[in-house]
Amino acid sequence: RKIKIPTLLIWGDQDYETKVQAGQIMHHALVNSRLAIIVGSGHFPFLDNWEKFVVEIDNFLNTEL
Repeated sequence: RKIKIPTLLIWGDQDYETKVQAGQIMHHALVNSRLAIIVGSGHFPFLDNWEKFVVEIDNFLNTEL
Protein backbone atom coordinates (compact mmCIF):
# COMPACT_ATOMS: atom_id res chain seq x y z
CA ARG A 1 0.00 0.00 0.00
CA LYS A 2 2.98 2.31 0.35
CA ILE A 3 3.79 2.11 -3.36
CA LYS A 4 2.45 5.26 -4.99
CA ILE A 5 4.29 5.30 -8.31
CA PRO A 6 2.58 4.01 -11.48
CA THR A 7 2.76 0.22 -11.46
CA LEU A 8 1.94 -2.24 -14.22
CA LEU A 9 0.85 -5.74 -13.23
CA ILE A 10 0.79 -8.25 -16.08
CA TRP A 11 -1.03 -11.53 -15.56
CA GLY A 12 -1.81 -14.54 -17.71
CA ASP A 13 -5.45 -15.55 -17.54
CA GLN A 14 -4.41 -19.20 -17.40
CA ASP A 15 -1.83 -18.80 -14.63
CA TYR A 16 -2.45 -21.73 -12.31
CA GLU A 17 0.55 -20.91 -10.09
CA THR A 18 -0.65 -17.42 -9.10
CA LYS A 19 -4.31 -16.95 -9.97
CA VAL A 20 -5.70 -13.81 -11.59
CA GLN A 21 -7.47 -13.09 -8.31
CA ALA A 22 -4.06 -12.46 -6.70
CA GLY A 23 -3.36 -9.86 -9.38
CA GLN A 24 -6.73 -8.27 -8.74
CA ILE A 25 -5.97 -8.05 -5.02
CA MET A 26 -2.62 -6.39 -5.74
CA HIS A 27 -4.22 -4.05 -8.25
CA HIS A 28 -6.79 -2.89 -5.70
CA ALA A 29 -4.11 -2.47 -3.02
CA LEU A 30 -1.86 -0.33 -5.24
CA VAL A 31 -3.34 3.13 -5.68
CA ASN A 32 -1.75 3.94 -9.04
CA SER A 33 -1.70 0.53 -10.71
CA ARG A 34 -2.93 -1.02 -13.91
CA LEU A 35 -3.68 -4.73 -14.29
CA ALA A 36 -3.20 -6.17 -17.77
CA ILE A 37 -4.50 -9.71 -18.23
CA ILE A 38 -3.10 -11.52 -21.25
CA VAL A 39 -5.58 -14.06 -22.59
CA GLY A 40 -4.16 -17.47 -23.35
CA SER A 41 -1.05 -17.00 -21.22
CA GLY A 42 0.04 -18.85 -18.12
CA HIS A 43 2.50 -17.97 -15.37
CA PHE A 44 5.05 -16.61 -17.85
CA PRO A 45 3.14 -14.31 -20.22
CA PHE A 46 6.43 -12.83 -21.46
CA LEU A 47 7.20 -16.29 -22.89
CA ASP A 48 3.69 -17.46 -23.77
CA ASN A 49 2.70 -14.33 -25.66
CA TRP A 50 5.61 -11.92 -25.80
CA GLU A 51 3.97 -9.78 -28.49
CA LYS A 52 1.02 -8.84 -26.26
CA PHE A 53 3.38 -8.52 -23.29
CA VAL A 54 5.47 -5.94 -25.14
CA VAL A 55 2.35 -4.07 -26.29
CA GLU A 56 1.14 -3.82 -22.68
CA ILE A 57 4.49 -2.44 -21.53
CA ASP A 58 4.64 -0.01 -24.44
CA ASN A 59 1.10 1.23 -23.75
CA PHE A 60 1.88 1.66 -20.06
CA LEU A 61 5.08 3.59 -20.67
CA ASN A 62 3.43 5.83 -23.24
CA THR A 63 0.44 6.67 -21.06
CA GLU A 64 1.86 6.71 -17.54
CA LEU A 65 5.03 8.76 -17.92
